[in-house]
Amino acid sequence: MALAVLALAATYRPPWYSPAAVDHARLPADKRELVNLLDRIGESLNNGRAASFELRAEQVQRWLVARTEIWPEAAIDLGPLRDPLVTFEGGQIRVGATLELRGVRAVLSATCRVEVREGIVLIRHGSLRLGSLPVPRTWVARLVAGLPPSGQTATAARDPGVIALANDWTWPNGRRRYRLREFQVSDGSVKVTLEPLATKR
Repeated sequence: MALAVLALAATYRPPWYSPAAVDHARLPADKRELVNLLDRIGESLNNGRAASFELRAEQVQRWLVARTEIWPEAAIDLGPLRDPLVTFEGGQIRVGATLELRGVRAVLSATCRVEVREGIVLIRHGSLRLGSLPVPRTWVARLVAGLPPSGQTATAARDPGVIALANDWTWPNGRRRYRLREFQVSDGSVKVTLEPLATKR
């Protein structure tokens, strides 16, 4: 009985998790919007100006779902995760995906808040669940520690619920260094400001 209850809890599908398929009718427009956004950001940073923009959850979701069709060479491999979904609400980001392992499908979901500080970006992850079962925060710390080097410093902070990132990034087009100055989440959207940094000599 206990195993049956655990299985039901693990395979529970949250009511908010309703990922959509690729919208092929909107695919050309979505690709143009992404290319235009990246071009505007690159132009601003490479000319020493801050780049401010707003991302709508529904647009981010379409880019995420159609990532292979829009930008095959830069598509992110999510491994055993399928059908990713992202929402912005209540000042936090909520993400979910279907985890497929050994024929079993379950929804893995998490919430997080982004806090921008001088020289560092803190990602405070809240509830992490497999279905309706809570997952220990220490699992996230172990996952981060096991990630391969990516050129960006990512470490689990002393608090197992926090991931710390060095706020010093490099924009690919022009190799311009920048930092995240603003990351403000509201219901349905997020406002972002990127600020160029002085080039190291």
